[in-house]
Amino acid sequence: MNQVQFNVNETFLVLRSNLFMSWGVEKLVNVDGRDLMMKVNGHHHCVWVLITLDEYDWYRVHILTQFGEVLDS
Repeated sequence: MNQVQFNVNETFLVLRSNLFMSWGVEKLVNVDGRDLMMKVNGHHHCVWVLITLDEYDWYRVHILTQFGEVLDS
């Protein structure tokens, strides 16, 4: 199977919608060009969110604790 290329800038453009802004994004971090982390301060979540792209070209969104443990996916 071919490796899917994760384009952080493309992902950011996809997220740049009303949904994205409602998360109250305070910080964006490009993690080695493979993943995108966001520090959010929204109504429901005040945590880090990790967005990855799997081998099937599906985005995976993980809600993390301040220690990097996955709360929900």
